[in-house]
Amino acid sequence: MADADPIHRIFHPVTAQQAGYPAWTADPAIPILFAALRDLNAVAARLEALHYDRPDLGADRVRGEVGEVASFLDRCPGRLFDYGWRTRANGGACAGLWELLGCRRKEWIDARLEVEGFPASTPSGARHVRADELDRKAATVEAAWERTPACSRPCSPERSGT
Repeated sequence: MADADPIHRIFHPVTAQQAGYPAWTADPAIPILFAALRDLNAVAARLEALHYDRPDLGADRVRGEVGEVASFLDRCPGRLFDYGWRTRANGGACAGLWELLGCRRKEWIDARLEVEGFPASTPSGARHVRADELDRKAATVEAAWERTPACSRPCSPERSGT
């Protein structure tokens, strides 16, 4: 049966698999990565609370290695001088996972382009237009995180401070 599908016959199996998902978040590994990110974020929150109660322990140094996902007042992409709240990973293992999720999103876009007849080896105006369309269609890591059930956000736009 797999031989009847032209995607499986022509493209590398990983490319075919990635392009077969209707969205980059449909990959079964993505919810697992988001769960790991959520768990690390909870660990960072516990370490922050411990540091608040017992600063003499030095738990804040370990918290830096874990990192966290938090909201920041930051320059918004796509707007020249506008600032707003953005969610992103801030250091440590959380930043590594956030970056990995961003790479999975980009790889889904690249796989879709290749399957649709726009290989990376032949850049063209049509490829660029389609890449922009897929980029707009694919949820950002931030948007996917916001839709993740029970994602922990230690800092929200309503809270001042960090």
